[in-house]
Amino acid sequence: MMNYTYFGYLLLMIFIVSSYAVKSKHNWFAILSFSLLLGIRGCGIDYPAYRSLFLYLYNSPYALFNPNYYQLDLGSVNFEWLYLILIKILKAFSMPTFVFLMLIAFLQIFFCDLFIQRFKDYRQKMLLAYFFFTSLLFVECFNTMRQMVAFFMLINLLPYLASCNLKKYIGGNLLLYLVHSSTFVLLPIYFFMRKNIFANEKRLIGIYVLCVVLAKVLVQYLQEFSYFLYTLLASLGLRAFSYMDTSNDALNEQNITSNTNIGTIGYYLILLIFIVFNGEQFKRKYDKLGIVLFNMTYIGFIVQNFVFNVGIQRFNYYFFYMSFIVLALISYENLVRNKVPFSMKLYTLAVLMLSLAWFTNSILAGAAGCAPYQLCVDFK
Repeated sequence: MMNYTYFGYLLLMIFIVSSYAVKSKHNWFAILSFSLLLGIRGCGIDYPAYRSLFLYLYNSPYALFNPNYYQLDLGSVNFEWLYLILIKILKAFSMPTFVFLMLIAFLQIFFCDLFIQRFKDYRQKMLLAYFFFTSLLFVECFNTMRQMVAFFMLINLLPYLASCNLKKYIGGNLLLYLVHSSTFVLLPIYFFMRKNIFANEKRLIGIYVLCVVLAKVLVQYLQEFSYFLYTLLASLGLRAFSYMDTSNDALNEQNITSNTNIGTIGYYLILLIFIVFNGEQFKRKYDKLGIVLFNMTYIGFIVQNFVFNVGIQRFNYYFFYMSFIVLALISYENLVRNKVPFSMKLYTLAVLMLSLAWFTNSILAGAAGCAPYQLCVDFK
């Protein structure tokens, strides 16, 4: 069953990547196929909680106006008001659960496609679609559904950050907050993310390796400090503080084990070296936007070593997964430009193949509950 799921996802990736060879304003094949696949699925770690809370809010006449609905034992999902309004609309038309999930999936892929379409060369678009799958953003869409909508909206705001358009960036972030409340962390980055603060290649690699080593020593103390903050601030009732809870030993151990696995460390190091040693050329080519993307990606790789609870993991999504853009655009420049050394072209091809292997391993391991693929209970 798992093998069938993998080959199904692989075919979807091939078709979607290939579809970007066709010039169009929007790639409706990618948008509709992705929305359908994720809309009718019944797998993913968060799926049961989403379904349970949707049905509760759908069936209760007062739940949409009840600020204490999140106290119910329905999982760890708390919907923002934007989703509450959407559920109310779906209720008016007697729509089932899968329509709600399909709309979330539609928003994810629509904003992803909106960013991809900013680029003119079809090869840039194809590589962006390729790394969307192999960087595991595809897998994350099964699980952190609302946050992935916010992430793909965010990447469309980055040109405003790069061009110093404060009003549009702040306005866009206020909208992001309605999509996922964790996005408040993104407001301060406007004031420093355009600066070329990560420049020395050897130093950047050295800092990263040092962080890999330090993470093994410090993670236990960071867990204890996080739980202290959680017990201190949880009474305020803000969901952001609940992310500091480190009492879920199984989940925390899974995060720590994943990030300290020798295969994971090696793979991330290969990617980071590739990004860092092509960084200055990337920044010159893509100017301020390139600097913003590079900075956020590097910060994401550093923080990824210290992921020991859900809160850090969720906040780091906005930084670490910028790598799908950076990897795609650097790969494009290396494979298209004639002046790139042959050794770097081989390195680029190796990154492409390793990323495919990473995708394969993650699907076969059922990352984020994405596999084996199952239909939602609405069809049973």
